[in-house]
Amino acid sequence: MDNLTRKSLIGLVQLQVAMALLLFLPAGSLSFWRGWVYWILFSLCVIAITLYFLKYDPHLIEGRLAAGPGAEQETSQKIIQAIAAVLFFAVLIVPGLDYRFHWSQVPTAIVVVGDFLLVLSLAMIFFVFRENSYAAGTIRVEAEQRVISTGPLPAGSTSDVLGSANPVPSHTARPGLGLGSDRNASADRGIDCTPYGRRALPIHTSVRLRCLPPAG
Repeated sequence: MDNLTRKSLIGLVQLQVAMALLLFLPAGSLSFWRGWVYWILFSLCVIAITLYFLKYDPHLIEGRLAAGPGAEQETSQKIIQAIAAVLFFAVLIVPGLDYRFHWSQVPTAIVVVGDFLLVLSLAMIFFVFRENSYAAGTIRVEAEQRVISTGPLPAGSTSDVLGSANPVPSHTARPGLGLGSDRNASADRGIDCTPYGRRALPIHTSVRLRCLPPAG
């Protein structure tokens, strides 16, 4: 097993263990079946995605190993990532508390729809990653990076798709939907508008770029 695969699998196991603790400790019971469905679906999808890209696009996996507030260079991105982390924790903790204290009663049909949306969102993330090998876990622009104009994202978008549906019963919706715009702007600021960078844009792509000055 190479070093990249080992780091990826260790990180994957740590994520799944942390998610299980955040779901079931607040619930105070392992009978929280909706939490089990969410955790199993999320785990299976993420494991499948990780194994696929370890085989077919290890560059993508390598770029996503460094993530979170500590990995960002800009202060604004550190703040955004810290807020996103807190919201992610809340998405897992609040439903467990909801189950323990019976704050809400969500019909099973709604839970099923939520589970479907979870799988759908992770499938979309998979296709985004397959189109864009440079979808790193931090805002950065690499040498010879191309602007992606195919796949499920709009032409010229450099956003990092983050998010999933929350089928666990609670009044909490999936947070963080407004955080992507600032990360988009930061990514766009890093697009190279030198002659090489301009040639990277497909002819049919129409985007306004805020450019970095040429190196040197």
